[in-house]
Amino acid sequence: MAPVYSALDNLINDFYHMSRISTTFYDATTLQPVIHSNDPGNSFCGVFWQHPAIRSRCDQCDRAALQVASCSNHLHCYTCHAGLLECIYPIFYKDTLLGYFMYGQRRAAEDTPENRDKRFQLYRDFNLDPEEMEKLYQSSPVMDEQQLTSVGHIMSTIAQHTFLSCMLGDHNAPLSTRILLYIQLNHRNAIDTNSACEFFNISKSALQHTI
Repeated sequence: MAPVYSALDNLINDFYHMSRISTTFYDATTLQPVIHSNDPGNSFCGVFWQHPAIRSRCDQCDRAALQVASCSNHLHCYTCHAGLLECIYPIFYKDTLLGYFMYGQRRAAEDTPENRDKRFQLYRDFNLDPEEMEKLYQSSPVMDEQQLTSVGHIMSTIAQHTFLSCMLGDHNAPLSTRILLYIQLNHRNAIDTNSACEFFNISKSALQHTI
């Protein structure tokens, strides 16, 4: 694992132990998960994680939501296939997209007929005991979209600090290595000399000699 992801993984684990919010971090270019919590964060989702077929449906739901977020590059809050609130938060530093956080698995304070129908259809599809599953659902932590958005703000700050520390603060890493990481992160964006020089606080001649 790259140093920047290793450092971010440690911080995400600390955040999980503090909040019990399960988090996945997706690479900005490949949209593949590079960091994820090893615990679902609640017993309701824990049942799904034990069933490969249900876990596959969870993954499909996540991928569809990630595609929506990657097209808009804005916060995307949604209700998953099991009726829980989830968010995908794009992480930027200036105009550089660093990646995406996916997190949530929280119950809304007010249940809706649509969410209830989703859950009970899931129970039927996989022969789960509705009474037991509803007990687990009701025991899931409650959060609203504003609270989940605030979580995203905190995680964004964590990610920015981690990436900048690895890209700019690690003077043991060659400038060429840090510039390569910068280019990889900006794969989807137009890169010009001025923005790169501003990011690394170097002159154009220094940049040209490095690359």
